[in-house]
Amino acid sequence: MKLDIVRCSDIARQHVGKTINSRSTVGIAKPRYIGASLHGHTFSLASTNFLINNLTYLPQLYMCVDTTGVLNFKFSEKVPDDNCDWVLLEMLRASSGNATFVDEFLRKQITLETDHPTEAYPTITEVWEKFQDIFTTVNGLTRWRVAFEMYYNQVLQEFYEDNVMYLEIRGTIPKIYDLDGTIMPWKDFLTLMNQLNKQFSALHPDFLGTKLIISPSRTINDSVMDADIQRVVEAHKAFPDLVVGIKKPGFKIVPDWEGVTDMNLVDAVLMNATRIGHGYALNKHPLVLERIKEKDIGIEVNPISNQVLMLVDDMRNHPAATLLADDYPVVISPDDPSFWGAKGLSYDMYEVFMGMAGVEADLKLLKQLAINSINSLLSGGALHLHDTGLVSTDYVMNLTYRSGLFMCTTDPSGLLRLHFFVTPDTSCEWEELSAVRRRSEDVTEFDHRLRKNLTMVVNNPRERYPNINAAWRKFSGLFSVVNGMVTYKPLFEEYYYQTLQEFLNDGVAYIELRGVLPNVYDLDGTIHSGIEVMRIYEEVTRRFQNNNPEFIGAKFIYAPSRRVDNETMDRYLNMTLTLKNTFGSFLAGFDLVGQEDRGRPLKDLAEKLLQFPEDINLFFHAGETNWQGMTDENLIDTLMFNATKRIGHGYALLKHPLALREVKRRGIALEINPISNQVLMLVEDLRNHPAAALLADDYPVVISSDDPSFWGAKGLSYDMYEVFMGMAGVEADLKLLKQLAINSIEILQFILEFPGNSMPNFNLLTHREVQK
Repeated sequence: MKLDIVRCSDIARQHVGKTINSRSTVGIAKPRYIGASLHGHTFSLASTNFLINNLTYLPQLYMCVDTTGVLNFKFSEKVPDDNCDWVLLEMLRASSGNATFVDEFLRKQITLETDHPTEAYPTITEVWEKFQDIFTTVNGLTRWRVAFEMYYNQVLQEFYEDNVMYLEIRGTIPKIYDLDGTIMPWKDFLTLMNQLNKQFSALHPDFLGTKLIISPSRTINDSVMDADIQRVVEAHKAFPDLVVGIKKPGFKIVPDWEGVTDMNLVDAVLMNATRIGHGYALNKHPLVLERIKEKDIGIEVNPISNQVLMLVDDMRNHPAATLLADDYPVVISPDDPSFWGAKGLSYDMYEVFMGMAGVEADLKLLKQLAINSINSLLSGGALHLHDTGLVSTDYVMNLTYRSGLFMCTTDPSGLLRLHFFVTPDTSCEWEELSAVRRRSEDVTEFDHRLRKNLTMVVNNPRERYPNINAAWRKFSGLFSVVNGMVTYKPLFEEYYYQTLQEFLNDGVAYIELRGVLPNVYDLDGTIHSGIEVMRIYEEVTRRFQNNNPEFIGAKFIYAPSRRVDNETMDRYLNMTLTLKNTFGSFLAGFDLVGQEDRGRPLKDLAEKLLQFPEDINLFFHAGETNWQGMTDENLIDTLMFNATKRIGHGYALLKHPLALREVKRRGIALEINPISNQVLMLVEDLRNHPAAALLADDYPVVISSDDPSFWGAKGLSYDMYEVFMGMAGVEADLKLLKQLAINSIEILQFILEFPGNSMPNFNLLTHREVQK
């Protein structure tokens, strides 16, 4: 079956629509795919049938074939000009006596479909010439204002019906005209497009919207490019919710890297592109591939386009097959579906599923591609994070290659110890890690064993962590292992900056991290503690924001251990007050952390906690347990404090209906950390996670990632993916992910600091390309 569908480009270029629609597989895959289309060109998106059956039957449409053999259209009250032998199309149909014959002729002029593609287009040059000619033909068919409105509404409708819920369109600003020849000013055109988008969204509230990437031609000279750039700048200022593709400062264009010159790929990455169109030659550039994965740059793959335009003959040989297998951020888009008889996005998804995916691929691939398509759009805040469990494990492993790092394996705790020294102290049998690595017979195996000391990732988790206490023992120990290395001051600053970078790369515009403000050391023995460490966080945050204006900010929640006596609790209170007085709103609030089942319940500390002033918010870990009793009653105690703004985890909340009611009434956010809950053995199957019920009943759930470094995750999208795949209902779509992002934004502690309690522009947060 698969060979019969995708064996060669003849099939795609001959009758793409007929081939795909005749196969039962698309009926299985299409309804389940929901995502975004991020790479399509303005006047090649509506189906060929609509162009022929609707637009060419509009009145006052003239046609002619010019001296180059290209069909031209123009709507006009009279014969357009003397430069071509114009014929009124309705009269031609009437005089021919065979409208079907005329329509078939027209169809051949506006698509690349042919019975003999290899003869019609023997080389890439011929197929591209025909491809460009079709744009000329279709442009004339869609430039009359009435025709444009019909066409654009049809594009939105067809993609919406194909389960696409967000659309980005590329193109120049066209010259739309009225029948009397009046040309619509470019600002009026963008106003019209904006109105059409709003009308469609009003009729279809689950459609997330459409954006325009203004894409100047790559063949223009510098002066024209300067003028185009200036117009794009003006357009973005006038229509910030519609026009994307500009980054402040510098106003950088997001280019459409669709040429075959592979060095454009290098330039695209150097210019900090957030996505790369096509990227067909990427496999030839391993260093560029590394950077793309590191920076999570989306690769917009257009399978049918690449096959029809002769980049690949057999879809099984498409380079994206390798990218998919190696988990690159591939997003699938249709490019110009009208020109090869396709429609919407599912035709390309079908080709990926049947031709490019491995033999073991199943419908999870389609859902993963949907996730990829919105990763570059998803934003919001990550509100539940622990300070030294945040960066990717790969990055932590890279830190172990720094000079001056020593290791000790003979500590009485049984834990690996890591520390930077000029000369090691005598507290342990220290060895320089680089020397130990060199002496090992197999560096790869050495690093593999070292990695096991830095994460909970194992091949046999049920044997290694037979119960929740065993999992928590390993988890708590990881902080001890990592902290000795990353609390070296230069690395501490670098680690936190990398945290901000990885979350921003993952579409997160704001974070709140929790920590105890650990002692940070220099090689000369200087110790920085408390206030000094908080100042490091504040200064690095400011520096990161200056370098990344699209990042909204970060705040710190002072979160020491819950296993304390009253005297220690007094010290916590004093430190919190000092931090608030010194750093103001950079301190978001207070929390107590650690395994709840083994810590003091909140009711034991109530007297002390009530001493916190009202301007210090409380964000307690509560109900992070699957037991009933003292631990889950922390949820009740949490609600007794008026300063409680959010509840961390709240896993046991469903067992307390009155508490549930109060949470919804007060709008108290529930910080859900799906992977953390699974790894730390609260739930084995995420389909059984209590948050599934909370999501279904519209509770103020916000998703966060807790300590992604310790289970090989990165940023926030891993947890969002698990919610989408495991906890959401079968009908869930992008509305769920958008709502989760909205939840996090609405609940951000920093909003309280804005004048008038105003909300940031959600479009600027959810569609990062506005800033890129």
